[in-house]
Amino acid sequence: VQHRLTHVLMKLAAEHGIPQEKGVYISLPITNQDFANMVGTSRETINRTLNELKKKNLLTADRSGIFIHDTDWLNGCN
Repeated sequence: VQHRLTHVLMKLAAEHGIPQEKGVYISLPITNQDFANMVGTSRETINRTLNELKKKNLLTADRSGIFIHDTDWLNGCN
């Protein structure tokens, strides 16, 4: 699931990402259910996976968008 989610994040970053000094900001109001639909899993699994990534300080997310702190990590996942 994490691999599929990072693939979706990479695609969103390429299409909608706004480069920042220390990462990239995806300014889209995407819900966990939206991610679940894109990845093909449950909302609960997406929630767990996103929380794992947040705990590793790889990204932060809120209702307005997602900030990816480590684009090297994201690019290295594929």
